[in-house]
Amino acid sequence: DSWNPDYVSWNKRNSGIAWKNPGGDWYDKNGVLQGSMPYATMTIKGSFLPDNRYYELDVTDLVKEYTSGKYENTGFLIKAKTESNNYIAFYSSDVGNINQVPKLQLVYS
Repeated sequence: DSWNPDYVSWNKRNSGIAWKNPGGDWYDKNGVLQGSMPYATMTIKGSFLPDNRYYELDVTDLVKEYTSGKYENTGFLIKAKTESNNYIAFYSSDVGNINQVPKLQLVYS
C-alpha cells in the first residue's frame, strides 16, 4: 500500500491510518500479499554494527512491474527474512549526509 514518509512507522502508513499488517503491506514476486518470494535477497549478519557501505540488490523485475503499470510504485521494502533481536540499520533519504543517502543505479542494456 502507499505510505506517507512524514508519518510512516511500524504500525502506521499515514497519520491515523494503520497498516493491515504491522511492519508494512507488500506483495511478493508471485503477487501474494505478505508472500515469501522476494524480488531480491542478500545476506547480512545481524550482529554487525552498520558499516556505512552500499549493498547491491537487483530490483529490475520490480521496477519493470512499476513502469509497466502492473503495480503502483510504492517504493522498496527492505525486510529481514526472520525478525529477532539482531540489529541491521540502513540510512534513509533524509539522513543529512549526501554520502549516506540510498541510491538507485539504473543500467540500460
